[in-house]
Amino acid sequence: MFYAEVERAFISLEKLKRAADELRELHRGSLRIASMPAASLEFVPFAVKRFSEDNPGVSLSFQIRSTQQVADLSGQLKTIDDDWKTKVQGMQETLDSRKKLVDELEARSKDLNAQLTDAQSELRATQAKLGDENNQVLMRYMVYGGSIAGAGLLVGLILPALTRGRKRNDRWF
Repeated sequence: MFYAEVERAFISLEKLKRAADELRELHRGSLRIASMPAASLEFVPFAVKRFSEDNPGVSLSFQIRSTQQVADLSGQLKTIDDDWKTKVQGMQETLDSRKKLVDELEARSKDLNAQLTDAQSELRATQAKLGDENNQVLMRYMVYGGSIAGAGLLVGLILPALTRGRKRNDRWF
């Protein structure tokens, strides 16, 4: 059950990593550009056009802002970027610890499987030995039974022969 939870976490983290890679590689996403009035006349429109042609999966929005607003937005972007770096680092550490845990669980599973195989082999050997001992016990019982039957037969044949030696004259016959 724990293994399934860890595997689901890995899958979720892998999906998140793929989405981050797509954003990083500019395959999809959205980009908002804020520019000061002086740069927005010539340089920014050319750069936006070129970026749109090179990255058709990314939607662009372009806004002209004052210098102070652009500085404020740049500060917010830096804060967001730092927060995401911290979160990604935390997720990577979590992922690494879970990978380590999965590796430990897999090693433990292999060890337990080896122990199970050894125990099953030992059980089969013990069952075979027990079967041999059961056969020996049955043979011993047969020998004892045969001895008793032989002794009984012998006594049954010898006793009447010994008692026939003395004849009485009863004249019943």
